[in-house]
Amino acid sequence: MPRPGAAKYLPGRCAVRAGAVHRDARAGGTNLCQRATCVDDDREENDKWNQAVDLEPGEHKLMSCSGDTDWFKIELTEGEGFLVHITYDNKPGQLDLRLHDVNGQEIDRAGDNKLTGDVTMARERVNEDTILYLKVNHTTGVGVPYTLDYSVWPDGFCLNDDHEPNEVAQDGKVLPPRFRWDMKMCAFDDDWYRQPVEAGKEIKITFDITSGEPFRVDIFRDNEEKPFWSDETTLAAKYFKHTPDRTGDLYIRVSPLFAQTETIYGVRIEPPVQQ
Repeated sequence: MPRPGAAKYLPGRCAVRAGAVHRDARAGGTNLCQRATCVDDDREENDKWNQAVDLEPGEHKLMSCSGDTDWFKIELTEGEGFLVHITYDNKPGQLDLRLHDVNGQEIDRAGDNKLTGDVTMARERVNEDTILYLKVNHTTGVGVPYTLDYSVWPDGFCLNDDHEPNEVAQDGKVLPPRFRWDMKMCAFDDDWYRQPVEAGKEIKITFDITSGEPFRVDIFRDNEEKPFWSDETTLAAKYFKHTPDRTGDLYIRVSPLFAQTETIYGVRIEPPVQQ
């Protein structure tokens, strides 16, 4: 009988234990297991709430091993908001995000419900100086490398994002070829984007809300004055699929459906068009 907490050595099976994989090695004529290591990142040791490391704005390349959680400390001053977005290859395993208050109590969580390797956590604005703790939770798998993007918005979310100014079609920014959850739309603000397309090549665009109210999407061909496709429903996700008959640009307008709206949303292009 194995010791409590030990891996069970069963023929033809693996047992996962705290960052190690043990695999039956019958092919070598033994009943021993081989250890596959997971090399953690340089933020360790941050496996507990009281070991949380300060999280600085920017992009961080990190690793989550089996049985491991990564804790980060977030400090905000009154009026600030923040956005955390992790991306990873979901084949090795799954991650989610959990937010805790200064007493260590969980107050929010976000999971990868669509199994796309994208998870987002956001706070639009805090009303006082606040300390929060972010937990990157390892739910399944062994070693999962991930990228964590962290941004702080000094006056909350209803600020111009990195794509501004893009209130008119001429200033439309080319859409990134992946989910981007740092797009923000304030009340009475239109966001314009430009997407190059090739004749005969199908393109799919997904719009999804992270937080806030539903929005309207209108898509125009080149310099046409009227949209050839629109979605003004209140659905949280909108899907556009199109096979263009000529090479050129699509112009995409995202606008609020309701007055006094603040919305964070993401866009995904499939497949990405080579610029």
